[in-house]
Amino acid sequence: MLVTIERATFLVPRAPYIFSAFNAFLGLLVVGVAIEFKAGDGQGWFVLMTTLVFSCVGIIHGIFVKYKAKFSVQYEINSIILGYLLLAVAMGGGAALLAADVSGASHKRLIVLIIYELSILLPLWFGAKRRFSGLGYYQAVRTGEWKKKFKGAVDFDRYIVMPDRSAALSPERSPLASVWMWAPVTVNVPLLFQIYTGSKNNAIFLAVPLLVGAFAYLSLKVLGPKIANLYVLRQYEKQTSRRFVNADYEKIQELRRTFFLSRWLMKDYRPAAKQ
Repeated sequence: MLVTIERATFLVPRAPYIFSAFNAFLGLLVVGVAIEFKAGDGQGWFVLMTTLVFSCVGIIHGIFVKYKAKFSVQYEINSIILGYLLLAVAMGGGAALLAADVSGASHKRLIVLIIYELSILLPLWFGAKRRFSGLGYYQAVRTGEWKKKFKGAVDFDRYIVMPDRSAALSPERSPLASVWMWAPVTVNVPLLFQIYTGSKNNAIFLAVPLLVGAFAYLSLKVLGPKIANLYVLRQYEKQTSRRFVNADYEKIQELRRTFFLSRWLMKDYRPAAKQ
């Protein structure tokens, strides 16, 4: 549910590079949507500067992740929401618009965007709602019965979250979930057939439903339930005025102490322990 030391070992040292590259691509996509992917005279500098600004923002974010992020419940919620907005909503929406332009359906850009966004946001909503129902959160919010569902993954006495035991929080399987997962793809096929020139051999015709299906699956099976779990824990933090701690946080801090700028950028720097 939270970042494990295994994931941190890969992500944290490379965070500035990863977020810089991601933001640079996002900047190019944003500019592409703005100019309808048709560069004109004098727009080269605009494209370059926008990409550099986005890349610099990514570097700053990456430095924060590398040296200061606590990987707490609140941080994880913010990261999921931000990542989903940038990757699924913004970049995915931009890709859908690009597909419309390539297919000669520029005049239907708004329809394309609406269809795409609804197709990924509704499964996210259903995934979160299904997890809330599975926890019995609405009915047992006062009695605290919902806490039993977190057994093995959260220590409510010591306020510790075990990030490597998130499998214990997997929602129950439901036939209705499959409907919500495949419905966006099925509904999009005839609509996309009309929008993207109607050519069955067109790669765009195949690419967009696959993109929608991938994000719908991710939203329903992973992100929706995860957001629900984190929201419940965050509300509990507010009620008790205490914060949960990532069980691997000290291991992550020990990893950070090996970085070159750690003595200046870490909050609680001390020399790394010798192995």
